[in-house]
Amino acid sequence: MNNAYLSLGSNIGNRHKYIERALHLLEGSGSTIVMASAPYETQPWKMSGGNFFINRAVLLRTPLKPLQLLGLMMDIEKRLGRKRTDQQYAPRTLDIDLLLYNDEIINSPKLLVPHPHLAERRFVLEPLCEIAPGVMHPTLGKSIKQLLEQCTDVHKVKLCNT
Repeated sequence: MNNAYLSLGSNIGNRHKYIERALHLLEGSGSTIVMASAPYETQPWKMSGGNFFINRAVLLRTPLKPLQLLGLMMDIEKRLGRKRTDQQYAPRTLDIDLLLYNDEIINSPKLLVPHPHLAERRFVLEPLCEIAPGVMHPTLGKSIKQLLEQCTDVHKVKLCNT
């Protein structure tokens, strides 16, 4: 089994429901959610306007190889109404990113792991630090907690009152 850290986000419709449904579908793939962060409400990153996101981080124990997991994540996004456009930063029902996969470094045309923007996004680091503060970034050689402490992103991130 492999350990994969994922980031899930939604800023359209019933944001909590989209994320909960995605977690259910991930577990339906023969994978197990070992830990999940609380939901965080986060300011959109590189996006003008739009609703705030709900973001969560999860540790998924999975038999899937990285590209298989990517395919599953994209299928779940599509099933839950995600419409991909040419616009990179746009509102969405669901976004799932593969942040870390074991301690592997993957550099393929379809997938980069660790996620290339992990260290610069507070909306990813806050929930990830809740569940994995001591996990080391395989290329930066720093823990998730250290990356969060050094993060210069000023976008708002706060725990949801749910």
